[in-house]
Amino acid sequence: MLDVLIDEYEADLKQENLAKMVNTYEGMGESQVIAEVVLQGLVRSYGVADISGAKLKAGASASM
Repeated sequence: MLDVLIDEYEADLKQENLAKMVNTYEGMGESQVIAEVVLQGLVRSYGVADISGAKLKAGASASM
């Protein structure tokens, strides 16, 4: 099963590439969590993903 959540009010659909997300899922066969860096003072407003200090570029992945 594949579930994709995109915030219809906040997402920039010219940048968010749903087809790429689906292809990545199908290629890896694993679920994905899309995350981005936030300022330390804003962390309490978001969830936290532990990627063991991996340095990622946009579109890259790491184990959680």
